[in-house]
Amino acid sequence: MTWIRVGSVDDFPEGRGRAIFCGRWRIAVFRRRGRLYAIGHDCPHQGGPLSQGVLDGYRVVCPLHGWDFDIRTGRSPTVPGASVPTFPVEEREGAVYVWMEGGG
Repeated sequence: MTWIRVGSVDDFPEGRGRAIFCGRWRIAVFRRRGRLYAIGHDCPHQGGPLSQGVLDGYRVVCPLHGWDFDIRTGRSPTVPGASVPTFPVEEREGAVYVWMEGGG
């Protein structure tokens, strides 16, 4: 288990997602109301890129077919049982780090 540096704070603008490769995972990192959130990048429906989805409050909408996920919990508020993984993320000294089990 380890913290992996995924970029600088400036790489993650407010209200937008960014795709990051972190070990074996591709994740989507979002900044919402000054806080960072990291979730699995690929929508479980058909693999749509969640980092390119529209962020509405704390809900990201997949650009392919409209499935949505709460970036705080990874759960879909509208599709029962649908979810994506979440990852701890933090800022330190101008850099952004994601916690990966097994080092990613």
